[in-house]
Amino acid sequence: MTVRHRYATWSKFVVASVVALAVVGLGVPGTHADPGQIAFQVLDGPGVGFNDPILGPQRLQAFAFAAARWGSFFVSAFPGETVPVGIRFGPVADFLAFSHTFHLDTGDVSIPGALAEHLIGGDVLPGLDGEIIFSEQAPFFLGTTGQPASTQYDFVTFAMHELGHLFGFTSFLQPDGTYQGSPTLYDLFVGDAAGTQLVTLPPAARLAAATSGDGLLWLGPQGLAGNNGVPPQLSAGTPFVLATNVNHLSETFGPDVLMDPDKAFGEVIHDLSPLERGMYEDLFWSLTPVQAVPEPASLWLVGAGLVGLLGYGWRRRPRAT
Repeated sequence: MTVRHRYATWSKFVVASVVALAVVGLGVPGTHADPGQIAFQVLDGPGVGFNDPILGPQRLQAFAFAAARWGSFFVSAFPGETVPVGIRFGPVADFLAFSHTFHLDTGDVSIPGALAEHLIGGDVLPGLDGEIIFSEQAPFFLGTTGQPASTQYDFVTFAMHELGHLFGFTSFLQPDGTYQGSPTLYDLFVGDAAGTQLVTLPPAARLAAATSGDGLLWLGPQGLAGNNGVPPQLSAGTPFVLATNVNHLSETFGPDVLMDPDKAFGEVIHDLSPLERGMYEDLFWSLTPVQAVPEPASLWLVGAGLVGLLGYGWRRRPRAT
């Protein structure tokens, strides 16, 4: 990966971590022409959530559309590459949708499970790569046409936003300025207003940048290129809100984008902006060329019921819309 000189030190750190992961696994893979696949498993009990006799089929169809759309963004690294995701509805008090992203901790950096398998070149890690919980009280529009009423939230937009966290838009920065275990791969690209990588700063300085309003920036070269060379601002409001600060593009960034923290009634975003595409390239994903929204090719449904989430070295933490 070609980087500018100012990013040389931390880019080498990222590459070293990825190489170490590949050595443990099957080696750095090539890419295949096939798009990625997202297989989802319903974690709701009988008769509720995605298994609701009235709303369940519409909810499943809408999530299948979102999953197929996300899969179309990425080029698979090996034949049959699949990202398993658990989905359910629940009494979510503070968020309209909420996700857990499972990470593999290499000791230096925590890498999202889906990306770890992408880099290793095989579906070798146990269990799901993440879970998404939707609020059962939210007035969701369950169609796929992107035409919610003025009093509805577009379910596909919320599903795609949460899938975006599972694919790597995840920070482990805590309210005291420390990290939960190792910083994530995403954390390595976050910097302050001076362009200093946050992981190199003491906790107080990290927290100051993460609550600075406009002084928290993405430093990855592809993200900058997607934003016309300008470091985009990340969410840095006061007070620090776990799973919101750092984990999103700032609402002050400009036009509404998929990975900003707030979604309004009637807001529909079914695509990645050039900036977001660049950020996922910084996170070592291979993206397909820009294309129109396709119809979902198939319904990736893998049974129903609760599953055990196993695996040594895994971490989980919540993500919010």
